Amino acid sequence: MEPYHPRAIFGCLLPLIVFCSHSAAAQGQLSIATGALISRDNEGYQSDRYQLGLNREAPSDGEHLTVRWHTYSLSRQLVGISPFAGYEPSAELGGHLLYELWWLEAGAGFQGKLALHSTTGEVVLARAIPSGKNTFTPRVEVAREPLAMTPLPLSLGLLSDRAEALLAFRSPQWMGEGGVRVDFWDSDTAPGRTQNPALATIPNNRITSLHGYGLSTWDSWFNWGAAAKVAWASHNTMLMTQVQPSAAYTWYPASAPPFAWEAAAVVQAKGDIVSSLGASFQLQLPLISQETRQWETLRRTYWGTAPFEAKLQVNWAVVPTTTVHLNAQAYARPWENWNALGSAGYRQGSVELAIETSI
Repeated sequence: MEPYHPRAIFGCLLPLIVFCSHSAAAQGQLSIATGALISRDNEGYQSDRYQLGLNREAPSDGEHLTVRWHTYSLSRQLVGISPFAGYEPSAELGGHLLYELWWLEAGAGFQGKLALHSTTGEVVLARAIPSGKNTFTPRVEVAREPLAMTPLPLSLGLLSDRAEALLAFRSPQWMGEGGVRVDFWDSDTAPGRTQNPALATIPNNRITSLHGYGLSTWDSWFNWGAAAKVAWASHNTMLMTQVQPSAAYTWYPASAPPFAWEAAAVVQAKGDIVSSLGASFQLQLPLISQETRQWETLRRTYWGTAPFEAKLQVNWAVVPTTTVHLNAQAYARPWENWNALGSAGYRQGSVELAIETSI
């Protein structure tokens, strides 16, 4: 693990100085938020993220600055991938603007190192189109971001360019969204990461997906809906990471099957427990799914591969100026036949706790 370069500390502090100077003179509500996220899985990965954020909110605009510190590790050898541990900083400075029915949001920062290759950012442009009691909102997003917030991609320093076109719909009884997304994974070199020296260079990849969901918006504690997704990759990532004592394959650097599709049911319960405490719980239950996987030139198709997902959100207004946010998430992905609890399944859980205080 390389020593941490002091220029990265300056890179975190410089936008903080600029943000505080601007916010002191600007109108709006200023708040500070601090929090931590802890993530673990059944394969020995662990990732922790600590962050500090400053936000200014006004009726038609706002800015935010977020500084994060990530730690990550793999505690044991996994299918030819060597144990590792490391850390890296990240920072983002951004803002948004609401003008009539238009919404513009933009941000820029860095992940890991102060270098052009490590630059991250996002631009979102949307416009609401009212139609009677309904509202349609087309949205376009472009971003450069970490390939995934899981430990292995972070350790490799991989970034991804993302472009997405979406159309959202909302009525008094229903809401939904659908669109197309394309992710372009950067290439990188990581010698010694796996037993197989042929995998020292990680090639580019392109993942294209079509996705959508619909959810009821009834004036009650219970809502339901459905979600669907189709995705395909230009480069297979089921690779031979282990060569001794026998050849073994795993997703490297992350899962990108040649083709996959899924459909799931969504159920949601939400409401106020008391006036200052609100909560929501959502389950995504796969109905039918299929995934094509490839080993060298051999391809096989598996059924029942979509994940089970559960999300819990709790917001507690401790005092009028301070709110505590709790987010917990569980993810269980079967290898096949909906068997998410089997030895070949992948399971991950995370808990995030944040405190936001108005200044």
